[in-house]
Amino acid sequence: MKKLLLLILSTTLIFSSCAKWDDNPGQNQDQEVVFKSIEASLTTLKSTCDNPQAQYAIVRITQITSPPTYDTATFTPQVFYLSGTAYTQSIKLKVGTYKVTDFKMMNDNNTPLNTEDDIMVLAAPYTSSTYGSYTNTPLPLTTTVSAFQKNEIPISVLCFEETNYDKFGFGWFRINQINIREQLFFGDLCLKHPEEYTGSPYANMPGGLKIDMPALFKIRIFTDNVLTDSVTNNKWTGTTWDYINKPLSVTYVDQPNVVNQFKFELYILVKVGSTFQYKLFNTWTFADGERISAGTDNVVDFVLGNCNINQADLVLAPYINLPAIATYKITAWSPGTMGTYVDALLSNIPAGYELSNGTWPSWCGDKNLTIQINQNYNMDVYSTLYPALIPEFARKATIWPKVNWLMNNLNYFPTASMQDIQDAIWRLVNGFTGGSSLAITMANTASTNGVNYVPLPGGWAAVIFVPTGTPINAQNATIQTMFIRVDP
Repeated sequence: MKKLLLLILSTTLIFSSCAKWDDNPGQNQDQEVVFKSIEASLTTLKSTCDNPQAQYAIVRITQITSPPTYDTATFTPQVFYLSGTAYTQSIKLKVGTYKVTDFKMMNDNNTPLNTEDDIMVLAAPYTSSTYGSYTNTPLPLTTTVSAFQKNEIPISVLCFEETNYDKFGFGWFRINQINIREQLFFGDLCLKHPEEYTGSPYANMPGGLKIDMPALFKIRIFTDNVLTDSVTNNKWTGTTWDYINKPLSVTYVDQPNVVNQFKFELYILVKVGSTFQYKLFNTWTFADGERISAGTDNVVDFVLGNCNINQADLVLAPYINLPAIATYKITAWSPGTMGTYVDALLSNIPAGYELSNGTWPSWCGDKNLTIQINQNYNMDVYSTLYPALIPEFARKATIWPKVNWLMNNLNYFPTASMQDIQDAIWRLVNGFTGGSSLAITMANTASTNGVNYVPLPGGWAAVIFVPTGTPINAQNATIQTMFIRVDP
């Protein structure tokens, strides 16, 4: 049997007068209403309640007289006990008809000045609830307050247990404390040719376009893989920038008692073709109160390119303005006419990119597969300076820096032929065991010196081509991976 105690509460209407009665009492006089508890003995319920005594009640009342003096009001009268019987202090109501919609008796948990930890000890159930059938007067209860009358209106309450709150027909708000966390970001943009950013928001910066400028960027915030916010430092007012020399503050919600997984995506405003767009350059992941590495100044400093790299918490490789896709066709092979292994005709490239339509010197990045000559291939285009964005079979994050070192240091091997260079590339990329002694020396030297190599402006970076639509997690190539070297 559930631990329930039925208490009959009768509301006693008492009018308190002064020494002289009003000659013409009106309907607007306040009438005092007191709730009194009287135990009733029912064989179906336990006769005692082990909950602590109540210090006050929560009574919610709606006036239904037309026109009402008020719509709804909540009263919290104190509770006191006389000979084991509970009474409330009086509440004052105008003459009229009312509906009692809430009646709960509360214990203050020995903290009378703090209601956040108070305990509900008795409550009146609702008509449609499981416990509504245990009483003859479930809520909502309609009652009338009349002048100069004593009205006893019974209202029943049951011993309350938190695990059975739903059986009373009501619930309550759960108050969740949340943590607001903040991280600060500031970035630099290094430009090889600043004049290419004419017409961009960067041109409005103090002093105009420069090789090194504050980066315009945004942070996209994901909480448990759901995008929750996007914050940008592009605060151009039309006459001034209000963010210059100020880091961008990024705030986010960390819920207590929950392990939140956060992902911050860094997008930087760069030239894409002939337009300027925000492109994804980096992703940070962390949990709860963890923070992104921010050095001693507590600001996450980043730099895109080869300037101020000794002052940055995150150094991003130089950006190459590349088309997302291009058509690639081999027109000459082993040797090409331009001193490389093949000649590649590029087409369907819009204006404004580092790559353009025409014939380019190209190399093979995979000895184990073939590619057809004089056949058009629709290709996705990737910079090897950002290997994380390349499909897995061609990612080779530890290999492409060595290939890039070789492409930038061919002057160390003045007698190398086209075939020596291609064999050295295959040795680096595919573990090819053949080639001349010079090819072996070239590959070994690149392996030693090319670890984590990043080309400087004026150098070369490999740009690779894989079939359009290749998934990022693809493990196997369908045709030979080809590349062209481009000045980053």
